[in-house]
Amino acid sequence: MKKRSIFIGALVVLCSIALAAPAGALSEKDWRKQVDNVCRQSQTLLNEDASTIPVDSTGNPSAADFSAFMNDVVKPNYAQVIGSIKALPAPSSLKAKAKKMLAQLQKATNAISVSITQDELAKLFAAPTKTAKKLGLKVCGQ
Repeated sequence: MKKRSIFIGALVVLCSIALAAPAGALSEKDWRKQVDNVCRQSQTLLNEDASTIPVDSTGNPSAADFSAFMNDVVKPNYAQVIGSIKALPAPSSLKAKAKKMLAQLQKATNAISVSITQDELAKLFAAPTKTAKKLGLKVCGQ
């Protein structure tokens, strides 16, 4: 009987803790850290994949190789980044800017096409990068 009451007491304490703090609630610092980790992992994977693309004597890939990389690697990568960031509940103080950044990132990702150039790509991601900086994200804001 004593074991049962200890178990029930512990269960009540755990339930009250769970109800006191919303599930998955993150502090601003923790949210930034986790979002930057998502971006860091994304950049690492993109860099690894980019290193396999053949380049010419100037160090640039052919237009066809670049386009294929954008469509087959970059676009799915950013789709994953968006999903991962959405899964991290932003603190209320950052929610509006986080939503804006995700919308901008989604718009940029949707605009990636097989005919995109490197300059166009940089322009597409300028807005979400700027918003990421305003959110205090170091890796995502690069």
